[in-house]
Amino acid sequence: MRKGKLTQYIVQGNGSVPTVNPNTPANQVSQKSGSVREILAIHGRPISPGEDETRLRSEIRREEKIRRVCAIEKEVNLEARPGQELVISFSKQDAVGVQFSHRDALVVSVQVANCLMRRVMIDEGSSAEVMFLDAFRQLKLGDNHIKPSRAPLTGFEGTETWPMGEITLLVTIADKTVEIDFVVVDRPSSYNAILGRDWMHKMEAEASSRYQVVKFPSRSGDSIISVRGDQLLSKKLYAMEIRKKSSAPREEQEMQA
Repeated sequence: MRKGKLTQYIVQGNGSVPTVNPNTPANQVSQKSGSVREILAIHGRPISPGEDETRLRSEIRREEKIRRVCAIEKEVNLEARPGQELVISFSKQDAVGVQFSHRDALVVSVQVANCLMRRVMIDEGSSAEVMFLDAFRQLKLGDNHIKPSRAPLTGFEGTETWPMGEITLLVTIADKTVEIDFVVVDRPSSYNAILGRDWMHKMEAEASSRYQVVKFPSRSGDSIISVRGDQLLSKKLYAMEIRKKSSAPREEQEMQA
């Protein structure tokens, strides 16, 4: 993105890039619809032994059939329960349109500052909210908004990574907005950002990767909002990643010939 090679993945509603005053605090950047841009990325999972492209094509066809039969179109659904105590729960109804068995991550779209950001993973196992540098650059905020990091990020294997810094941004999904402290990491990733437990707690949300949905109370508190992940897109992009990796050895052999 920094070299201008991925501009086809940036969708702008009015064809122009909104300007942001570099002195404006990042958490006060306008979220009006007229200034919203769209950030996309490629999402894939690590390839494990035994999985192949044929199996993925079969999964994609099955998921496309499920979508046609169930006519799933809406990403956001509202469960209104007037006069009743709001309870977040998951049932067989949430399984409609989900292909089982699967191990797909829950990936959604959220509005971050003045951009609609695609390929955001919801990870209840993460104690930090992470934004990757390429995605941060597309926000057009400037590095002066990034504050020094207080501590390194620690992976499950114990390795430590020092992020570029931290930044506070407004994150909106459906009708609800919360202020989130992101750590900005300069490393390649299939995701634009990761939303962890801090976001979940502020949203009063519960997520289910099994049912590919995250639920939380509406801003008014009188209904439960359900936001679905895009399982089909996840599978398609995973298939693209496998084809890319499988073609790499052939290209290397051709170069050596």
